[in-house]
Amino acid sequence: MRLLAKSQMRFLLRVPWSALTALVGLTLGVASVVAVHQISAGVDGSLRDTTPPHLTEVTHLLDAPGLDADGYFSLRARWRLGEYPEIAAMAPTGSLWARARWAAPGPPNPAAACR
Repeated sequence: MRLLAKSQMRFLLRVPWSALTALVGLTLGVASVVAVHQISAGVDGSLRDTTPPHLTEVTHLLDAPGLDADGYFSLRARWRLGEYPEIAAMAPTGSLWARARWAAPGPPNPAAACR
């Protein structure tokens, strides 16, 4: 181990630019990782701040083009009867929003059942 340390010191003293470029590369690598982490945390925080409070637990959007109020209430009535047990909550907000727990393999498609 002493011999290895001694040879490394000799090398660094003979070629000082090599050590300097290694140190600069390491510094730039660490700085870039820290910068990307800080940018990601900032973006995540601003996205969290822009989400309305009543939609914070929404995980899935079920889009049903052409679904009118009667179709929505028909879907909601079937959901209340237990036809879609994997959906935990449902609310209209222009489209159908649902907070769901997927029990069966693959996502359910209750919006397609209304057509």
